[in-house]
Amino acid sequence: MDEVRAFLEKWKPFASLPPGNAVRRSILRLLGTDDAVERANILAKVNDLYALHRIYEGLGIPRDGAGAKGEAFAQLLGISVSEFAAAIRKKEQKAFLALLLEGFEFDRAAAAPNQLAGRQFLTYLWEVRVGDPAIKYSIYPNGVLFSAGGKTHDEMAKEFTQQGFGSGRPIGGGFIRRDGDLTFQYDTHSSFIKTGGSHKIVADSLKRSIRTTGGDTDRVTFVYAESVA
Repeated sequence: MDEVRAFLEKWKPFASLPPGNAVRRSILRLLGTDDAVERANILAKVNDLYALHRIYEGLGIPRDGAGAKGEAFAQLLGISVSEFAAAIRKKEQKAFLALLLEGFEFDRAAAAPNQLAGRQFLTYLWEVRVGDPAIKYSIYPNGVLFSAGGKTHDEMAKEFTQQGFGSGRPIGGGFIRRDGDLTFQYDTHSSFIKTGGSHKIVADSLKRSIRTTGGDTDRVTFVYAESVA
């Protein structure tokens, strides 16, 4: 591990991460253990996409052929530090470095802000338990959903910008309640809807976001209601 750590500290994408950075710490922690469960937990804490993959597996709705990302996660979790060190000595470390970039999504493999916003919202949504109070959400252009607890929509808009997800005003908002493991009800309150926009944009955006993060939406239901909160 010392050989790998020394190499990483001179590798520009890793060295550019500031001390204390969550990705930097997590890479070293993952490489520092051979325990499969611990590795998976480390990755899930720093990568919402991998966390969502685990949620979908638990719900029984992982999407078949979800893409190379799932394969990259599996390879990263099974990485051999001794083989990594041997590759460094042979100057054949490129494949190992690519796994770190793709799995931890930093430097040139960093996810786009709208992807991060969508993943964050889904992670929050799936953490809501059946019977919990409805959560407040906002929806932005291109179907990007966001929530910030019980804050007002103005406060959420400010936080959306502060987190680096974009700028501008949401086109709608409302509440979502979880009625079953895979069943949700939502409403929409906004001038967008009052002027003829379709509330269906919320369900369509949610399903698209689930599919693009590796989930199968065939059994996931979003039902519109006049008032949910």
